[in-house]
Formats: sequence, structure tokens, C-alpha cells
Amino acid sequence: MSEQPYMARGSLPGYGTLLWLQDRAEQANRLEAEVEALEADNELMRTFLRKFISDLCWSIDGGDVQGTAEEMGLIEPVSYDPDVHGEVDYAEPGDTIYTFAGPLIRKEDTNA
Repeated sequence: MSEQPYMARGSLPGYGTLLWLQDRAEQANRLEAEVEALEADNELMRTFLRKFISDLCWSIDGGDVQGTAEEMGLIEPVSYDPDVHGEVDYAEPGDTIYTFAGPLIRKEDTNA
């Protein structure tokens, strides 16, 4: 049942219309559940990738990982500013550092 059955203006909804509305409500509930699951999966993957790139990739060939991550828009080079980026042991103000970008940006990392 994909199209809403005809209902005359001002008339009470018929059985077909009620079934159509029930079908639409069930479909909306299924889609909402799918969206919630995808959002949870997305957050899990974002957390994993952030952990991998920030903690683990430097013990393997980090240059390859960093280059790939930059090409994919997952990290971006920025000029280090302690007021913006916090304390970074290996950088002086003005040095190039890499920050997460694109889908790796957490909602709490933005001022939006």
C-alpha cells in the first residue's frame, strides 16, 4: 500500500485510509530506529578512527596513514595555536599540526 486512498473532503477516514496511516506510522518507526542505529554505528566508527589515528598509527608507518587520512579529508594541517588546540608537547605556536576533519569531527569539538 503506497498511495493514500481517496477520502472525500470532510468525511471520516475509511478503513483503507486508517490502514494506510498505520502502515506509514510503522514505516516511520522503522526508519527512525534505523537512523538511530546508524548514528550509533557512526559514532563508534568515528571514535575508533580518532583513537587509531591519534594513538596507534604512529607506531606503524604513520606517514602512509597520515597521507591517506589527509587525502580522505579525515585530518587537515593547521597552524598550532595553544589557545585553540590546547597543549601539544611536540609543537611550538605556529608549527603545522594535524587536526581531525570531516566525519571525524565530534559535535562537541565544534562551537555550532
